[in-house]
Amino acid sequence: MDKEKKVKLIQTLLENSLSERVSPEEPETEDSDIAEIKFHYALRKIINNYFDIHEMEITARDLQKDIMSIIMDLKRRQLSKETEEVDQSSEPPHERDDAYPTGATLDEDGLVEVFEKKINAIKKDVGQSDPITYTIWFPWHVCWQNEPDTFQIYDLSIERSGDYWKDRLESLVSDPDADDGRYISEEIQEREYEIWVTELTAKSPHYAFIEFRNGLQLLSAKINHSLLNLNLQPLADRRNKLRRQTLIDARWTNIRLPFAMFWEDDRTDETMGVDRGFQGCNVYTKGGLPKVQLDYEDLQVTYENHKNFDTPSTTDDTTLHDALIDYQKGLTTESHTESFLNFWRVIEELSLVDRGQKKEIVERARFALSVVTGNDYDPIIDEIAEEIWNVRNNWVHDAGWQRVAETQERVLKILADAMINFHALHVPDLEPEKVQKILKWGTESKLKRTSEESAIREVSDLLS
Repeated sequence: MDKEKKVKLIQTLLENSLSERVSPEEPETEDSDIAEIKFHYALRKIINNYFDIHEMEITARDLQKDIMSIIMDLKRRQLSKETEEVDQSSEPPHERDDAYPTGATLDEDGLVEVFEKKINAIKKDVGQSDPITYTIWFPWHVCWQNEPDTFQIYDLSIERSGDYWKDRLESLVSDPDADDGRYISEEIQEREYEIWVTELTAKSPHYAFIEFRNGLQLLSAKINHSLLNLNLQPLADRRNKLRRQTLIDARWTNIRLPFAMFWEDDRTDETMGVDRGFQGCNVYTKGGLPKVQLDYEDLQVTYENHKNFDTPSTTDDTTLHDALIDYQKGLTTESHTESFLNFWRVIEELSLVDRGQKKEIVERARFALSVVTGNDYDPIIDEIAEEIWNVRNNWVHDAGWQRVAETQERVLKILADAMINFHALHVPDLEPEKVQKILKWGTESKLKRTSEESAIREVSDLLS
């Protein structure tokens, strides 16, 4: 980001901070709403430019208070400069009541330089802070047989818990700051849940809990893909919903996030201070979740070929990771139209098409299906697949509304299965550029592929 852009963003923060937007004498107006949008836009751009929040193991939320302190300090400096106030204090004006003092001044160093020195001070402060280890328990409605000792996802090792969770949950029930502790306890007593546990380390509780939630989403996606791969049949209740137009749950699967989690960290009453740490809980879904009975042996082969996303890879795993998250969203929404759009995002991401090649998305997914099935699938899949591009286009680009047929959603789910299968099991260690070439070659006509293969053999013979 160039200096001019930085100055503009910092000035936007200064001119639209909360103290500028809110006045005791005047009610909030449309202008104050615009000012709020400007402020949060600038704040987001500043954080994205200056901080690697994943590397720092914090969230944007954790940085807002410190950045606001810097903005208030710069605002005071500007006001002092504008009114030409004379400070008779023996203490240098830039050090008194200063947020992250650096010794720099606006006159001598300039706005951007002062701001960046303070930003660097925040980074140093975060870097020197001690990481916190969180123990997280969750009631899992998935009941396993023949399961492994540990499920690994990211750096999380998830395993069955001993009985210590009972003491922690009992403590939460009586904790006035843990509003949902009693609800979690009553829900566990009422239904059949197995308690699982994991640990993770981070500088911020917000980061830790986002990492946990994302990890459980990804683990659920891996389990679901391994179980439902190339399966056209959603949950039985789907047909009841379509026939009776009731509010019956119409998901593909009930394997999703647990209904709640509760936790403790390694801080003590003496060290937690204003962080209010040590223990807590969170409820994701009220009303509990239906029990799902699984035998690990039914999905073991496919599951163990999936990546855990736990170690640095020689290839970029981001695309497959994000596609699995979209796949999980498609499986767990009650609307087959929303499922359709999520499954579309899966094949769009994994088709690796360039701009201007969007029509090739479905063709590349069909190629992946032919690879993973050995061309052993019913021709009706191809016929319905040909409709999918137009249906998606009408939803995204046309002013009219076109109904998504359930058959189209179900076939698109098969194409999403095939694309994930292709990337995870057939080309897991290839660079995206090579996978892109394979997918592009696979959608060429048979005549063109045969001609290219013949030419390659001839060149190989000449060079050998």
